[in-house]
Amino acid sequence: MKTSYSEINTYQRCPTKYAYAYIDRLQRKKRNVNLFNGINAHGMLQAYFIARRNDLTPEECWLAVEEYTENILGDSQAYAFDEEMVDAEAEVALIYSVIKRYIDQYSEEWTILHVEEEFWVQLGDNIVTFTPDLVVRDRAGKVWPVDHKTTSGSVETGIPFGDMQSLLYYAGVKAIYPETVGFLFNRLRKKLPTQPKLVKSGKRRVASLKNIDTTYEILRDFLKAEAPDLLNDPEHQQRLAELRDGGDRFFWTEAVYVNDSTISSILDDVSFVLNSLDESGGRGEWPRHLLESRGYKDCRKCEFMRLCQGEMLGWDTGQIIIEDYEPRDAKNPYESEE
Repeated sequence: MKTSYSEINTYQRCPTKYAYAYIDRLQRKKRNVNLFNGINAHGMLQAYFIARRNDLTPEECWLAVEEYTENILGDSQAYAFDEEMVDAEAEVALIYSVIKRYIDQYSEEWTILHVEEEFWVQLGDNIVTFTPDLVVRDRAGKVWPVDHKTTSGSVETGIPFGDMQSLLYYAGVKAIYPETVGFLFNRLRKKLPTQPKLVKSGKRRVASLKNIDTTYEILRDFLKAEAPDLLNDPEHQQRLAELRDGGDRFFWTEAVYVNDSTISSILDDVSFVLNSLDESGGRGEWPRHLLESRGYKDCRKCEFMRLCQGEMLGWDTGQIIIEDYEPRDAKNPYESEE
């Protein structure tokens, strides 16, 4: 059996969701704007790193990103979103600006080995496929799979130990490159830093100083140019120190080293899930995981919620499918939730 990581992840979250997506081959007609933005961010970075791997000039690398962006903008009117009043062109322009800011300050001296290329791990009679965003070699000669993670909120810096996806990346890449030592999370926030401004009345100060959502460099440069006297003000000095010590919460690259015992454990877990998936298919049973929390696996965030509830309530699910869903198309960029 050949299975993608996306299939394993979906089955773990809910076997019924797996059946809708991979047995019935359904997908939502309307798109979630966060998924839309995440895919476009990945696409722009993919265009950039492919150009880098091909030894193009910095200008040519950026032209590749612009070409990708123009293609998305050309199709932007065709997108329908779950949320009302979503301006697809504005969303693409925002992600373009975020990626441009990241690339403009990008300084990693990596040798690009692979960009969005499929790897696989064989577990008994099963093959698990997955596609790392990047595989790179650093200046010390060590190899790392890299996973771009986009987020709407502030970039968190804690290590997500036990991330099955990244550990599978490591196992597959290490089979080809024995010098692989771990994996990298390249985290990007889908928001630009707030540009500071001075209050229009009252005490001379930066507006919303205590919680301004910006970076140390942007606030410092603004004060130097517009209000150098405030560089000596205790409140402004404190906020500058907080931003400086907190790091850039809009971008963050984090290395996670892996040992063999960790990989052995995760591959055992994957084998267990694969056996469960195979048994479900054999019996034709896809039980629901009904989750009411507000976490990542919350049913309310599932694109099949209406269909699932309709089945349980005895509704005309055929009509629901006609109204809300369409055939899952392998060429559709929204097929993968990664």
